[in-house]
Amino acid sequence: MQSQIYYTYSERDTMRFASLFGKHLHEIDISVKFILNGDLGSGKTCFVRGLIQEFYPKAIVSSATYVIAKSFGYKPIIYHLDLYRIKKNHNLEDLGILEIMNDSKALICVEWPVLSMKFQPRSIKLSFSNTANDKNIRLINLSFSDDFPKDWVLTVERDLSIFKSKDRGVEQSGSSSGS
Repeated sequence: MQSQIYYTYSERDTMRFASLFGKHLHEIDISVKFILNGDLGSGKTCFVRGLIQEFYPKAIVSSATYVIAKSFGYKPIIYHLDLYRIKKNHNLEDLGILEIMNDSKALICVEWPVLSMKFQPRSIKLSFSNTANDKNIRLINLSFSDDFPKDWVLTVERDLSIFKSKDRGVEQSGSSSGS
């Protein structure tokens, strides 16, 4: 898995990044798992919100920390899992998380993945962090597992390339919060 670095400059910009990503998910008919890592406030939930609203524009997407799992829509069904409070892998089966992770038709977004989830088939890993110079700038390190069609990955990377420039952020200002 080769990783790529992208930059977003506001909550709105992070949602735009996710929405652009989501447009490409309409093209493939397989389960996709987004494995999201990063500190509190680094943009994980904001990314999930943009992705879900690409499919379901009226969806209200907030943190799933206290409910652990939320689902949206039905075709495709999108699960938003926030495992911040889950400390051990054995809780996953009791909570129904393993069943969700094995759904062959779903888009699954996992914030705070536990160790066993770090290497999933058909997964896209995103690591979010704020830059040292400007806390409003989010650095997104993205990598695809090897089981995606190469031409699809190249198309996604090409279309996301507008987010590659660290210097484009001045005109991207908007709300600077992110979860």
